[in-house]
Amino acid sequence: MTLAALRARFREVGAREVSARATDHDATAKFDREAFRRVGASGLLKLHVKKEYGGEGLGLREWAAAIEGFGEGSGDLGFSVSMVAHAGCAITVLQEFGTPEQCQRWLPRLMSGEVLSGVANSEPRGGTDVMGLRSRARKLSDGSYVLSTRKRSITNAGEAGLLLVSARLDGASAKEAVNLFLVDTSGPRVKQRPLRDLMGLRTSPTGDVLAWRAPLPADALLGPVGSGVACFRRMFSLERLFIGYLFLGAIRRCLHRAVHHAETRLSFGVALGKNQYVQEKIVRMRIAEELLSAQLERTLTALINGEDVFGALSIIKAYGAEVAREAAEDLIALLGSQGLRASERAQKDFRDLMGLSILGGTQELQKIVIYRETVRALTPAVPSAKPSDELQLEVKTLAEIDRTLKAELVALVERTFPNEEALRGHYYYDSVPDSVVVARVRGKVVGMRAITRRTVHLGERTLKLAGMGIAVDPEHQRKGVGRALTRATMDLLRSLGDELAVAFLLSPNAQSLLTAHGFQPLNAEVSYTSRSTNERVVEKMPCWVAELGEPDSVLPELLKRGKLHLGLGTW
Repeated sequence: MTLAALRARFREVGAREVSARATDHDATAKFDREAFRRVGASGLLKLHVKKEYGGEGLGLREWAAAIEGFGEGSGDLGFSVSMVAHAGCAITVLQEFGTPEQCQRWLPRLMSGEVLSGVANSEPRGGTDVMGLRSRARKLSDGSYVLSTRKRSITNAGEAGLLLVSARLDGASAKEAVNLFLVDTSGPRVKQRPLRDLMGLRTSPTGDVLAWRAPLPADALLGPVGSGVACFRRMFSLERLFIGYLFLGAIRRCLHRAVHHAETRLSFGVALGKNQYVQEKIVRMRIAEELLSAQLERTLTALINGEDVFGALSIIKAYGAEVAREAAEDLIALLGSQGLRASERAQKDFRDLMGLSILGGTQELQKIVIYRETVRALTPAVPSAKPSDELQLEVKTLAEIDRTLKAELVALVERTFPNEEALRGHYYYDSVPDSVVVARVRGKVVGMRAITRRTVHLGERTLKLAGMGIAVDPEHQRKGVGRALTRATMDLLRSLGDELAVAFLLSPNAQSLLTAHGFQPLNAEVSYTSRSTNERVVEKMPCWVAELGEPDSVLPELLKRGKLHLGLGTW
């Protein structure tokens, strides 16, 4: 079947099985389970499932075409979001990471629509931050597990029979701690609490998930130990791609309704579409449709080819949410008072789109990702430092800094910052560094990065961060010394397991250096406890930070809290 035929087939399925009752179900905040079973019977949920498990075995492009058609035809973003979470995320990841036994147990019921599934990751204090999980799983001597978790605002919770729940596995190494568990919600000590008061996406069940020492069987772990991050990267990719197609369907519905209204509605005896202000709104919708469609096709092709599409998917989420919401708002304005009526659904689309712009990663979070990806794409690659006669790097711990090296470092800092009285006679402010990365040219110290490592509190979680001070001899600036030092220092910190690098912008000249290595300004209050007065001091110098682990593992929560306390002293 061609892609066009797939779109048309499932556009009709969406229109027939979902569209007619969407308004009533929105009013009562009801998820249509019967319609979901009929959608399963239509074959939509098994298109991308392997044939050995009873699926059609079609590729990702065909699967995307079917979702695009269904989303447009259903006219119900809430129901479509539930379908994407169920099939686009849970089913796809289960078949890619699950054992044959796990797939044979669950996939037939998931494909038929008998069982609704979802992915439970977001937590009250950490949002969607996979690396900041507080949920815990413990493996028992007989191979089974016990799970304790509290998840918030989970799509399909309240109706789900199967949830893929993220948790840290006790006893696993840091790299293998994050894992996913298959949780049968009918099991003991597992509770779902549906949320009934949502403004948008009311036709998609959403709720909280609670478990306290819930027993799980030995085969509850999805994939090998430590595969949780890989599972989530796959799920996030598919979710953002498919949600992009739902945005596209919403824009098309608005465009078709707007054109029909503009061409048939008379104002003072003239078709409304003759008004240039009306034309402008419709043209905006058309341009948004074309641009989003092109970006989706480009990203889908790259994803199929195995390319990195992390930044592109954030563009789809950020741009798609904005232009789809603008299209719904413009349609309401064109329809006038009629646009506010439930029967028009324009206001339902607007409310649903507001919800979609928040769930699964806010617009602000997507823009942070886009900025970081833009900097990486537009900044020339930093060459790795290669020890040679001209430039040699060495790492010195505090114990290895003898009197001679200390004197050389002090002299270097004085040459670099001749007017800084606080640094007179020192190579640091008031906290002795744990180690120093030293750069030499023909034996002479020409630069250094001082490293001060700390564990601080970020809410109820701990955060491993490292302060990075720098000094480069004025005669050797703009010759690659600072870049070599920074690259080597960040590689060292990653190997030590630090999560966040912190630098203060003492000189504007350092801004391009920090940007080149993924640093960005921290829009939060930074403070420390003074060593001399024991009082809390708010740092005045601009603070720049860079994540050293998984993207978005620290910054979203840090920005949300708006504060970072460095503990005793600065560096």
